[in-house]
Amino acid sequence: MIFGHGAGGLDKKQAGFREMVQHWSTDPRLRHVEFVLPTAPTRPVGLLGNKEVPAWFDCSQDASTPSGWRVNREHLEESKRTYVALATQGGGTLATTVLAGFSQGGATALFTGLQTACAGILVMSSLLVATDLDEAALQVPKPFFSCVGDSDKYVPLATLDATKAFLADRTACAVQTRTFKGLGHTSNEQEAAVCANWLAKVLAVDDDDATLGSAAGVGCIK
Repeated sequence: MIFGHGAGGLDKKQAGFREMVQHWSTDPRLRHVEFVLPTAPTRPVGLLGNKEVPAWFDCSQDASTPSGWRVNREHLEESKRTYVALATQGGGTLATTVLAGFSQGGATALFTGLQTACAGILVMSSLLVATDLDEAALQVPKPFFSCVGDSDKYVPLATLDATKAFLADRTACAVQTRTFKGLGHTSNEQEAAVCANWLAKVLAVDDDDATLGSAAGVGCIK
């Protein structure tokens, strides 16, 4: 699984996501999975007053766009290539990789996952930020899971309607969503547990394969 951080990287505000993924890696149901937490390039981000931070793309809020965001498409394409390269390194394949992330990392996972034959897409506090995508790729079936808090100031529930409509009307994704009461633009133990359950189903293997994976030393983070 590739898990992308939000704008700012895994700094003190997002340090809990490293702990969350570390906990996933110790789950017996996921002992065969390798978890990769890449760091995005450092670049100015309009939303943060052009402060330079690790970010998958430059973005700023814009109510005139369907998603409510204006993003740098070149950055998105660059980050898509990064996600694909990470999924296919060392003999890996997109078909056995879940693309995931929080906030910007989730938006990048969704942008990439909808245009590739990945194993699934998991996004936390995120939404679709570009809709001009490869139509043929959109018809490749895959599971999609979105988690968001009902107190998220950056991804209010109303803004998710466009993403849900796009997925329902133009893709072959099997869509699941979950809303968490009182949760803001972050995560908590309940959300982490729900995501682990989804991952265990999507990345399930038979006992023989899981044993081989454990012996090979996966179920780790890098």
